[in-house]
Amino acid sequence: TSAMAASILDWRDKDNQVTPGGAEEDYYAERTPPYEPRNGPFQTLGELLQVKGFTPSLLLGEDVNMDGVLQTAEDDGAENDPPDDGDGTLDQGLGAYLTLYSYDLNQNPAGEKRLNINSASEETLRARLEGKVSEESVKKILAYKKDNQIDSLAQLLTGKPSEKKKETEEQTTDGKEPQSRPIGESSGGANKSEGGSRKIGTTSKPIGREEEEKPETEVDTSGALVTKDEFTAIVDELTTSDEERLPGLVNINTAPREVLMGLPGMTENLADAILGRRGADGQAFTSVGELVSLEGMNLDTLAEMLPHMTVRSYVFEARAVGYVPATKAYAAIYAILDRGGGENKFLNYRVLR
Repeated sequence: TSAMAASILDWRDKDNQVTPGGAEEDYYAERTPPYEPRNGPFQTLGELLQVKGFTPSLLLGEDVNMDGVLQTAEDDGAENDPPDDGDGTLDQGLGAYLTLYSYDLNQNPAGEKRLNINSASEETLRARLEGKVSEESVKKILAYKKDNQIDSLAQLLTGKPSEKKKETEEQTTDGKEPQSRPIGESSGGANKSEGGSRKIGTTSKPIGREEEEKPETEVDTSGALVTKDEFTAIVDELTTSDEERLPGLVNINTAPREVLMGLPGMTENLADAILGRRGADGQAFTSVGELVSLEGMNLDTLAEMLPHMTVRSYVFEARAVGYVPATKAYAAIYAILDRGGGENKFLNYRVLR
């Protein structure tokens, strides 16, 4: 729910300002026993049980020991704790859809650092886009960048003004008259001769020798700046962030339907199209740019969800169970493995039994 999301945000942020529906220090001070919110990143999923709105049944479902294995007591109805429906399947609650570790490297498929489209120079941007987009598209991107902050690469397809530009336009059209200046003075102050005397109403150009001003050729950026094919070709080459790792992204190749539905702008039909694309013929998405051609996708929706998606994973969860039928000996381990740093690294390891 929105209240639970607000409580998560309040638990991990550093301030004591309550998000509507959430909770901060005052709420937790009244618990028995009292405690304080983390005010930082979660350390374990189990920590959610301390957050307002979360209960064991909601977070863990029937899997109270968090081992991912259906135990007898978890499949016998009301006979033993925990309460379960006895349907032969393990309900793992919300915990089955949550993680602390997902991220994507801010690199292209070849392992090269992506180029920040907002801060890149014209020369650098041209070099990265060479052979991937037309000269006309390059000019449109460069012209658009002059007046717009690019928050989502999908703006290359919509050509819509960024929020930053909209705010600027609102400030310049708020009905206020521009401040007047004395005749002959520029915005930098009064014009002066080399000797320091003031010349009213003059310019630095000699009379009769004014240079003919050559207006720049305007580039139309009112529509798409690139074609759909061009967008697919460059979306993994560019970024809007300088961070080496982009946390919290959803891998559309592996995410279950429930997680896909949590993406901004996602609809039932779009989720079906994603699942159908990757499931029917086993053809995984190789780039988020391929979503442009997905049935039912419109550009506004893509712009909304694009910053939250990826097609790659570097962190994996592993569970191993050993069982000897003759002695009924049983053992299980749980591990989270990060393979994104050039070498395998254990982020979490537990002996479950």
